[in-house]
Amino acid sequence: RELLVNFRTKFATGNLRDAVDETVKRFERQTDTLVRLDYDEAGGLPLPPDQQLQVLFILQEALSNIRKHALATQVYITLKNARDFELTIQDNGDGYDPANIASRGEAHVGFHIMRERAARLGAQLELNSEPGKGARVHLLLPVSERQAA
Repeated sequence: RELLVNFRTKFATGNLRDAVDETVKRFERQTDTLVRLDYDEAGGLPLPPDQQLQVLFILQEALSNIRKHALATQVYITLKNARDFELTIQDNGDGYDPANIASRGEAHVGFHIMRERAARLGAQLELNSEPGKGARVHLLLPVSERQAA
């Protein structure tokens, strides 16, 4: 069902906030996990629909990984639309060993998909974790890669 909803997602310019809010609400309903969202429209122009969609899909994949694997009780999401566009998703869950994930190569499809989406955007994606210390996904879309809405 989640995949079908993702395929049907469409955007009008400037509608990313509504889509992020709905994604967070759905995650909270599915998991009973507390989410703190800090959405800062810090003077950046709206992303065009194609870039908004990729950002939303990265958020959805990160939350899906948390739901399936992390056993987190809290998730912190920060989104800052300034000169650069940044999205960070951090949880207090089980975490993982990055070397173990890297050794499995393509076996962890979610990470691979997030990397592909970030590459399509021209964005930098950092995935950080340590066993027992949660995980962090950070997406940075520099101003040089932003498209006009």
